[in-house]
Amino acid sequence: GILIGGILMVVWGGPKRFTPAMLGFNTVQGLAIAVAGFANSITVLCICAFIVMVCSSSLATYNQSILRRKVPKDRHGTFAALIQTVSMSLLPLSAMLGGTLSYFVLEPALMPGGALADSVGQWLGIGKGRGTGFLFLLVGAFGALVSLTGIASRRLRGLEDEIKDAY
Repeated sequence: GILIGGILMVVWGGPKRFTPAMLGFNTVQGLAIAVAGFANSITVLCICAFIVMVCSSSLATYNQSILRRKVPKDRHGTFAALIQTVSMSLLPLSAMLGGTLSYFVLEPALMPGGALADSVGQWLGIGKGRGTGFLFLLVGAFGALVSLTGIASRRLRGLEDEIKDAY
């Protein structure tokens, strides 16, 4: 997926306006994560993972393009370090919080007789792995919703026009 996303960016070159494209790819990525939460099939999970990787590759391209276009050259290193620090700091935090929430809260709640078995379990299923699936559904849906809200925001869509190019 990452390779295909990279090839897509090289061949296509991407759109002239990066912000709407980023929000669109982020929406698709969130929806793929949410669909993975419903999946009981390896095939569906692999397709969702492929879509997430294509979107991730494209999002990284747009992120770098915006950074290089809008940030003065003498600040590229500082901004890249800041983005890398925040990104890398969130990885262990999200793994710790997501794992804890899934293992101790959502998994037991979606087991037979669990707190969510008669509500969420009716449409998501109950049993081993369904709590983690529910977490994927929540995270993916939230990401897609945030991106759709951004798409609906004229100011965010026009962010590239508001911030002058650094070069």
